[in-house]
Amino acid sequence: IFLVLYFFFLMIRRPPRSTLFPYTTLFRSITHFISREPNESSDDLIRGMFWITPSNLLSPVLSIESSYTGDVRVERHHQHTFTLSSGVPLKFDTNFVHVKRGEDNVSFQELVAEFEMASSACDMDRITQDLDDFLTIVSFAENSRCMCVGWDITQGENHTRYYRGDISKPEPKEKEIFHETLIPRPDADEFITYTYEKFVALEQQHLIRRALHGLTSPTKSTMESNFLTLFSCVEAIVLHFRRMNGLETVISPEAFDEVSQDFEKYIKSHKEFVERRERRKFLYEKLPELNRISFSSAFKAFCESHSLEMGDLWPLTHRGGVVSLSDLRNKLIHGDTFDRKQFRALMGAGEHLRWTAERLVLAFFGWPISKSHVSEKALSRNEPYKNWKDDRAALSMDT
Repeated sequence: IFLVLYFFFLMIRRPPRSTLFPYTTLFRSITHFISREPNESSDDLIRGMFWITPSNLLSPVLSIESSYTGDVRVERHHQHTFTLSSGVPLKFDTNFVHVKRGEDNVSFQELVAEFEMASSACDMDRITQDLDDFLTIVSFAENSRCMCVGWDITQGENHTRYYRGDISKPEPKEKEIFHETLIPRPDADEFITYTYEKFVALEQQHLIRRALHGLTSPTKSTMESNFLTLFSCVEAIVLHFRRMNGLETVISPEAFDEVSQDFEKYIKSHKEFVERRERRKFLYEKLPELNRISFSSAFKAFCESHSLEMGDLWPLTHRGGVVSLSDLRNKLIHGDTFDRKQFRALMGAGEHLRWTAERLVLAFFGWPISKSHVSEKALSRNEPYKNWKDDRAALSMDT
């Protein structure tokens, strides 16, 4: 009986507005409807706001003046506006929220995106996907995850509050005096607008979305897991390039079926395999790989196509006996272990892998690497950037 009552309590429980902050993980989507009978004076407009996690690039600059009378005056400067591809105009603002928690009064600021649109244009599934894509690009530019956690909508006398339950929000950060973004702040607005327009026009958006999510999503996983996640971001970008340029297979799968049969006949007749049926089988299983263009060739073609220079970073693919980031990824995938010195070096390799993935994204969208903080000049003061050859020696494949 106790368990039944407990689960019933969980089903009917509704979190108060104040539980949205400080940031936690939301487990359920909850919608509150407050409505009356519509009247003829009700308009056809929907007004509301999206609740957004903190973003230095989207928040307006505030000047706060306190009077000796206790009054507080707030002025907003450089307030950002943006129109999503779904046609919804957004105006970003900072709200001051005051809530009561127990016997204490708590005040905090929250970033919101205010909007107004015709009810006929209200397709929340599409709008939230557009907003999520926009915020993912903002997160990439800012080097800090920014997300929509819910919304508050009013139409006439109908009011809806929606708390998203399918996301895990970023952990709150201590207030930083300076936070280095990937894109310099003076160029950030131009980059976000330019990149978003490029993104919405893409075919197979899901691959680039996956790469951006991997580079911006909050994570508490191990260093090894982070390395593999970053490598999957690189693979997603290269895979998009493969598909758009016919670089997945050497010939069509149908044509390769006939080629495979000829290979099998040759292998079966070869003197090394005439009496070794089991060994022949091992080779047969590898035949489909012969038709797939190598990752190394596809990556090289990507760099040539986008005039991307990567010579100053740790090599992504095997080159002249040098241990590459791909080699390290394969070692991790197959369960190899590292000693203390190698583990420290692997951390440096992970930094190079992140810079590689970020440069690939910038090159993919056609944004100059020189106008970012992963340019050769910007990275020159970074220790893992300067010492990567020592780290590479520690991770030699011969050890």
